[in-house]
Amino acid sequence: KEAEKKATAEKGKAESKAANEKAKAEAKQADESWWDSAASAVGGFLDSIASAVTSIFDALSAAVGSILNAVKDAAMSVIDAAISFASAALDELGNVLKGLVDGLLKDVFPGLAAQLNGLIDSAVNLAKDGIKAIGEQLKAGIAAAVDALNAGIQAVINAYKAAISTALAVASAVVSGDWEGALKAMLAGALSLAGIDPSAFYGL
Repeated sequence: KEAEKKATAEKGKAESKAANEKAKAEAKQADESWWDSAASAVGGFLDSIASAVTSIFDALSAAVGSILNAVKDAAMSVIDAAISFASAALDELGNVLKGLVDGLLKDVFPGLAAQLNGLIDSAVNLAKDGIKAIGEQLKAGIAAAVDALNAGIQAVINAYKAAISTALAVASAVVSGDWEGALKAMLAGALSLAGIDPSAFYGL
């Protein structure tokens, strides 16, 4: 009987211990489940912010490019209009001068009048070519300046976008316990800041 009592006592202790361990395991599982849910929620929130930030920076980049291109196009139009106006004015001046030559010399010295009119035409065409060349140089300079400005602004925008997106991606991965994903996000961010396409890098 004494042995039965001891056996019963040991059985009770074992059952109690098993029940305690089961309770601890269930509590731990509940805690882990809560943490997983919280981590997932936080990760999803950070991913949503990252997506919104990317959209904002993309919209800003497009807006800046559109504005600068509009400025460049407007400048080109002004220069083209100035060239056209100057060329038309030169043509009109040449016609006036040739009219004066014809009125004064054509009847008396037709050959001389023709030569003078030819010189007037040459001078007008030379002046028009010069104005056109200057206009083209101005347009090329303005286009280069605007394109350089746009490229500089786009580089700054992309750098900020990459930095913020990387920080959010790393935070989301860390919260989720995805350390490999965090390292990949940091690498992708570093590549983007260096001007290297991550997909091209991974494809090497």
